[in-house]
Amino acid sequence: MRLRPACSADVDAMFHLRAHTRDNAISPERLAELGITPATLRAAFDDGAVCGWLVVDHEDQTVGFCNVDPASGEVLVLAVLAGC
Repeated sequence: MRLRPACSADVDAMFHLRAHTRDNAISPERLAELGITPATLRAAFDDGAVCGWLVVDHEDQTVGFCNVDPASGEVLVLAVLAGC
């Protein structure tokens, strides 16, 4: 496993993983109802409103991530793929 900074290019993997966590899985449709879409998250990464870290396995597949609001230090999401 390897930890690396996340970026807007990782958003699709984050949405997939978020829907496949063991606890508190949230579908892309439900996230959209909350105003969180791939486009809004990419924009937040690109403008610095969100930063995060990804955990990838030996095959470079995303198995976990954590996104934060750098202005407040608040953890926005911490997600780990079910089975990891």
